[in-house]
Amino acid sequence: ADAAELFGDSPKRSAKRLARKARDDLAAPQEEAKAA
Repeated sequence: ADAAELFGDSPKRSAKRLARKARDDLAAPQEEAKAA
């Protein structure tokens, strides 16, 4: 994703969305490990 796409609407909102996605990406493997 380029800067225009990431910060098209609002830098703060985009940063929050990216942070949430990163957190979800990190949490997923841990959830799978617990279930295994």
